[in-house]
Amino acid sequence: NSTTAKYRGQRVHVYGGPRGGAPVLYADLTVTVPKGANVKVTDAVGLIRGQTLSANLALVTGSGDIRLDGVAGALSVDTGSGDVDLRQIAGSTKADTGSGDVLVDGIAGDALKIDTGSGDITVSRATVRDLVADTGSGDIEVSRTKLVTFAGDTGSGDVRVEGDLAGARKILVDTGSGDVLLVGGPGFEFDLTTDVGSGDVSVAYADAELRREHHEIVGARRGSGHTQVMVDTGSGDVTLAPTAVR
Repeated sequence: NSTTAKYRGQRVHVYGGPRGGAPVLYADLTVTVPKGANVKVTDAVGLIRGQTLSANLALVTGSGDIRLDGVAGALSVDTGSGDVDLRQIAGSTKADTGSGDVLVDGIAGDALKIDTGSGDITVSRATVRDLVADTGSGDIEVSRTKLVTFAGDTGSGDVRVEGDLAGARKILVDTGSGDVLLVGGPGFEFDLTTDVGSGDVSVAYADAELRREHHEIVGARRGSGHTQVMVDTGSGDVTLAPTAVR
């Protein structure tokens, strides 16, 4: 595809793909998104940013950061290499980066799924049904959050989940190497199972019933055991507490 335009008094041909003898040009684009629209944007290289959007968005860049502030609608973002920064999101969200950190601050929706090949994952002020956080290498930190299910997986890094976990049904944590800290509040009633290659298990709820093998804590149950908690770490400590441990 091609078109003809005037530029500085000269007639030029603009082609939609590579063409011998024609230089490759890059341009910044501004897209106005109608309310309630379904929009997909694919960018070879470059930053994608937006704010105050009410639409279903699928945003892809081969290399570059993605930064959004204020989105209402289903959201999918994907960058081959770059950081993802999402704030004030209302809707189910998927964020994927081959290499880079992911930050989500302020989200309400059914599901939040985050995947990074290498980088930290930080989620705060979230109210979601299902939260999945997966990083090949990096820390996972979730704070001030209400959820029903959580699955956190890191090849190497710490996992910290802090919030009102009384309504959670299932929490699964897997780290090859790193500490795990779950701060669930006073109403957190759980049934904990652990598989720890090297490290200690600590439960700071005084009324929890501890399970031991060879004098080492391997599990615990508190109250109704409403929340199933399974933690697997090759090397690292596991701690459950009602309030933050600093």
